[in-house]
Amino acid sequence: MFLHPAYGAQILAGLPQLTPHILQTVLYHHERWDGGGYPEGIAGARIPVAARVVAVADVYTSLRARRSYKPTLTRAEAYALLGEMAGRELDPDIVYEFLKFVRGQAGGPGRS
Repeated sequence: MFLHPAYGAQILAGLPQLTPHILQTVLYHHERWDGGGYPEGIAGARIPVAARVVAVADVYTSLRARRSYKPTLTRAEAYALLGEMAGRELDPDIVYEFLKFVRGQAGGPGRS
């Protein structure tokens, strides 16, 4: 599991149309704001911005997805959990902007 970002970047590196920026995004999307992520344990602003954005979207998608091993969270529950993760696992500024955007798109937490 911890190696999948490195494997993904390695596989994609063979595609000439992908830039180093895209490969870094794949490689670092599981790094945590507090440095507790993987594959390198980098923290804060050292994590490429695009990887921080993908991390927020990835977490939100995972929280809302149906999985056999966990319940699907409502939008409001997912928004609340993202807020709790801001500043620890996730870039707080990106979480704030993401929540502002999705709440505006959905008409507010818990609405369709």
